Amino acid sequence: GPPASPTAAHVTHRRIHCTPPPPPRSHAAPTTRPALTAHARYEKITNIDFSRVVIDQMKEKYGEGENCSLGEDVIFHQMDFTDMQGEYEDKIYEAVIDKAAMDALYCAELGAKKVKKALDEFDRVLTNNGVYISISYGRPENRLTEFDNDDPEDSGFLSWNVAVHTIPKPTVNPYTVVDMKNLDELYFVYVCTKDQKLAREKDDKREKERMIKLGLYKKKKKGMRPARVNKRSEARKAQDGGML
Repeated sequence: GPPASPTAAHVTHRRIHCTPPPPPRSHAAPTTRPALTAHARYEKITNIDFSRVVIDQMKEKYGEGENCSLGEDVIFHQMDFTDMQGEYEDKIYEAVIDKAAMDALYCAELGAKKVKKALDEFDRVLTNNGVYISISYGRPENRLTEFDNDDPEDSGFLSWNVAVHTIPKPTVNPYTVVDMKNLDELYFVYVCTKDQKLAREKDDKREKERMIKLGLYKKKKKGMRPARVNKRSEARKAQDGGML
């Protein structure tokens, strides 16, 4: 059966959605189908969108509090998901679902920089066994550079491992057989699962940054670091080989 009090969050084509298990809170961003997480029987869901208009529309459609048709613990919140530190604490959600939110963010001014901020926030609010799922138009060679960064010394370091899946885009004719080798006919699903070891390293990095700000950190001599795999090059090689 479903977990007793799961948490979830969800990001849409322009905002964030989270969908987690056991914890008592959930986070989700409004979309045309915010019931996505509700149907998964998550009890506490927060829907986020940057647009006040969208949030008001969702509240009008589904109601609020005890009058919410999706459940009284499903709420709609207007905010910027690239900066949630003033609202949400660390490690409180077990999943984040982004439905083309990163695609839209990449198109914004300073898009790559904003994407990194958003990913860092998703990483921060997820528990150490949480998962971030991104449903995207973007191919691996254009997404893994930001999504898959396990180098603790890099500013874009993220404490998860990434698996890439594909799903066919809908067709007008339901009987059409989609060519799964034609990448133009596919959506890409990036499943980023938190890694315990990387999560500890990320916690250490955040603590180090905090100590630096306080002027309490003393630098240690750097040792030799192993060469890091170029994930982008690997993604391109996999694509050339007909694999993802």
